[in-house]
Amino acid sequence: MFNKEKFSNDEILKCYQIQLSEVVACKRFTASTRLLAANLMENPYHTVGNFFKKLSDEQLSHLSYLSEISDSEDQSESAQVDELVILTLMLLQAEGTLISTEDEFMDAVGMFKMMIAGTSLNRKGLIRVNYENMSFNTDAQDKIVFEPDEGE
Repeated sequence: MFNKEKFSNDEILKCYQIQLSEVVACKRFTASTRLLAANLMENPYHTVGNFFKKLSDEQLSHLSYLSEISDSEDQSESAQVDELVILTLMLLQAEGTLISTEDEFMDAVGMFKMMIAGTSLNRKGLIRVNYENMSFNTDAQDKIVFEPDEGE
């Protein structure tokens, strides 16, 4: 699914690159995950906000389900956890955000889950989302992504 050259543990995450053609061919992933991979093969740059803005309610519901699964030893759920990880890595790659440690990767997965939750709350009319500010990149950390909906 992704290439990883042999390096020390500190350098290992710098070398991950998703093999998009393998994601497209992998039938255990949902059609929306495979479609994202196919789109990234044609246009490798994609913003995180644009990804969330274009999700259908059904796709967002599936992502919400994936984000609630813990990394358990249950084999039936491990493929679903893998899908969340692959989606995070694809969006990091599409945005051009580099990660260099396992901690940074875990932070990115946590951010992705937060973006899923925020988008879900937005679709329910509970908060507003500034999709243009959604990013894994550290230069966007000071930007406001989620705001209370004042019921305008």
